[in-house]
Amino acid sequence: MQKEINAKNKYKEYTSSQEWNVPHLGRIFFARLFDIVLSSIPMIILFFTYKAENWKTAVVVTSTNLIFLFFYFVVLTYFLKGNTIGKLIFNLRILKENKKITFWDIFLREIYFTFIPIIIQIIFQIIIITVFWNINKDNNEKPQGKETIKLLQNISYLFYVCWYLYIIITISLQKQHQTGFDMKRKIFVKHKIKKLTELKKEKLINKKHTHLKDDRPGLINLNELDFLKEKYMNKFENSLRKINELVEKKYYTGAVFVVSKNKKVIFKDCIGINDTDINEPMKENLLFKAYSMTKPLTVVAFFILVQRGLISLETKLEDIYEDFKNIKVFKDHKTKETESIKNKITMKHLLTMTAGFTYHGMFNQTEKLTSVFLNNFEKNNEVGHWDYNKFCKELAKVPLAFQPGTSWYYGIGLDVLSAVIEKVSGQKFYEFVKETIFDKLDMKDSAFNIFDRSREACVYNLTTENEINTLTKNNNFEFLFQDVHEQTPIALGGSGLITTANDYNVFLNFLLDGKDKNGNELLELRLINEISKDQIKELKKDFRWTLNEDYSYGYGVRVRIKNENYPLTAIGEFGWGGLLGSTALVDPKNKITMTIMLSSKPGNNKIIEHDFLDAFYKDLKEEKLI
Repeated sequence: MQKEINAKNKYKEYTSSQEWNVPHLGRIFFARLFDIVLSSIPMIILFFTYKAENWKTAVVVTSTNLIFLFFYFVVLTYFLKGNTIGKLIFNLRILKENKKITFWDIFLREIYFTFIPIIIQIIFQIIIITVFWNINKDNNEKPQGKETIKLLQNISYLFYVCWYLYIIITISLQKQHQTGFDMKRKIFVKHKIKKLTELKKEKLINKKHTHLKDDRPGLINLNELDFLKEKYMNKFENSLRKINELVEKKYYTGAVFVVSKNKKVIFKDCIGINDTDINEPMKENLLFKAYSMTKPLTVVAFFILVQRGLISLETKLEDIYEDFKNIKVFKDHKTKETESIKNKITMKHLLTMTAGFTYHGMFNQTEKLTSVFLNNFEKNNEVGHWDYNKFCKELAKVPLAFQPGTSWYYGIGLDVLSAVIEKVSGQKFYEFVKETIFDKLDMKDSAFNIFDRSREACVYNLTTENEINTLTKNNNFEFLFQDVHEQTPIALGGSGLITTANDYNVFLNFLLDGKDKNGNELLELRLINEISKDQIKELKKDFRWTLNEDYSYGYGVRVRIKNENYPLTAIGEFGWGGLLGSTALVDPKNKITMTIMLSSKPGNNKIIEHDFLDAFYKDLKEEKLI
C-alpha cells in the first residue's frame, strides 16, 4: 500500500536551511574556554600594570575583575540575546523552551557557571591572607606557616577544578548536553548547522507507466489504478502548501494526512521527516500518540454500554465508585475554602466536561492538586502501577473546581469515564475497546501502548527564540502514560490511544453512520447524533478553547453550531485534537472525514484548527467535494 501512496506525480526539491542539533561536548568546552580566556585579558593587563600591595588595592583589583566578568558574561550576553562571543564563534546558540531568554535567566546561569567558583576562590584567598597574617603578626623574623598557606591554596585550586569537572560530567551524561540548572529552567545549548531539508512539492514529470513495476513489465494492478485515479483527482494543494509551510517553519517535522469522502479514502500523503537523527521519512504506518483524540473513542465505548442498557446518562458516579460520594468542592480558590458537593456527578457531566474535574496546571487550586495527582499516577511505580480503583480513590481526594453542572472546564472527566466503563463492562477498559471497536472496525494498528517500537512516531519539543522555531527530539516522552511501551492496568480514556492516521480515519468514517465498512451497525445513528450535538447549551459561555465562537461542545468533541467566523467550515462539523498537534474532523453533511497526525509539543493546535482547516475547506470547495 505504501508504494501505491508514494507513486506520486510530483518531485521534491531540496535546498539548505538552518537546523539546530545537540552540540558535541568538545564544542561546548572550547567555546567556554575561549570565553574564559577572552574575559581574563583585562585581569592579565591589570596584573602587570597595577600592583596589589595591601587590602585596599586588592579590593580594587578584585572588584574590577568581577565587574568586567559581569559585563562580559551577563550584560554583553544579554545584548547578544543570550549568547557569548565564544558561542557565536563556535556556532552555538542558547535557546529556551517556548520563551525568550531573559536577563534573569542569564544572570542566574552565570552565577552558576562563573561567579560561584570565583567567589569561592576569593573567599579562600581572604582566608589564606587572614591565616598568614595571624600566624605572623607578632613575628618580625622569617615568615611562618608556608605549608598551611600552600595547602589552603591547593584546596582552593582543587575546588575550582572539581566544580568545572562536575559541570562537564553533568553535561556529558545528559542526552541534550544540559546542566542540571539548564534542565530546570528549560534552557538548551544548540549547534547551528546547515542541513538539506525538503522544501516543497511540485508537479511531475514522472513518465513511468502505472502497469510497470520498478521499470519492469508486470501485471496491471486494477486496485492501484482505481486508487490513483481517485487520489490524483483530488490534489489538496492548499492543505499540502499549509503543511509544508508549517514544516519549513519548524512547527513540526512532518505529518501524515488522510481524507475520505463517502467512507472511501480519496487522498493521503506523508510529508516531511519522522526521525531527524537518521533522516527517516514520515510513513503512513507510524504509530502516533493521539492524546485527546482518544476522547471520542471513549465516548463511543460508553454509548455501546448505553445501547446494551447497562448504564445511562443520569447514572451517578458515586454509584459506580463510592470514593466520589463525599468529594469536596472548592468554594473559594484563593482561600482554599471547600464545601460539600450539592449536585451529584453524573455520566453526562463526565461526557460534557461539566463535572468540575480539571487537568494539570496552576490556574486554580484544583489544577494544582490535579498536577500532583497526575504526577503520582505517572511515577508511582515502586509498588506497582495503579489500577482504576486506586486512580479513583486518589482523585476523589482532590476537590472539584466548581459544583457539577454549573460550568465547563476541560479536564480528566473522560479518564474517569473509562474507569466507569471498566467497572460496568467487567473487562479492562482497553480490552473492552479492542473487542467492541478495534476488532469490529478492523483497526489492527490501534492500542493503548506502542507495541512496535520500529514504527513509533518521534516526539519533538518545540522551542521559539526571536520567532525562530527549534525542534528537539524527545526520546522519553511519556506524559500521562505509566509506561508507553507496555500495557499497564490503566489505559486512560482521555489520552491513552496509540494509532495510525489510517486507523483513526476508519474510526472517523464509522462516526458518519455508526456502521463498519461492511454496513453492519455497531452503534445506533441516534446515539451518534447525540455525540455530535451541542450538549452544554447555556454553559457555552465557559467554553474557552482554541476554537472560534461558532463552536460548542458535545460529548467529547467540538461541534460547529454556526458558520460565521474564520475558518469557515460547515455547520455540524465535529471532531477534536490532541496534545501534539494532531486533529480530526467529521463533516456529516458532506460525508467528509479528515485526519492529520503530528508530533510536536506544544502542538500549536490553534494553527491547525484555524489556518489548516481554512486551507482544507478551500480544497474541498475548489475540488467540488462539497
